[in-house]
Amino acid sequence: MELQQASGRTGVSVYVGFMKRYSTGNKIAQNILRSPDFGPVLGITCSSMTAPTYFAGEVDYSGSCLHHCVQDVDRMPWLAGSQIREMTVRLNAPAPGRILFHMGFTCENSVIGNVVMGTVQPRGTPME
Repeated sequence: MELQQASGRTGVSVYVGFMKRYSTGNKIAQNILRSPDFGPVLGITCSSMTAPTYFAGEVDYSGSCLHHCVQDVDRMPWLAGSQIREMTVRLNAPAPGRILFHMGFTCENSVIGNVVMGTVQPRGTPME
């Protein structure tokens, strides 16, 4: 609502697109995790990659972070059923256009998890 109000005041368009949580596979995963037969969720892990070719021309990591990494940062607490309480982030950037993040986190409901995301995997390899 704050973004919408700011957009109205300034005339600047705003787009928020956490679409991964609404994909069929993730909705199925959430239904399984919420099922009483599944049991409590204790931990979650995620790996999400795109290719270094994402950076054809000038290397600018903001697009990768806004298009890919933000989805995982949103999706993990959503699947855990609780907001993140604390997190650590590590970075490995071995060459221009190649970046790898590791995020470890604990949610308010004590679910722990980790996410590995970056641009070090060739196209054609499964992304998630």
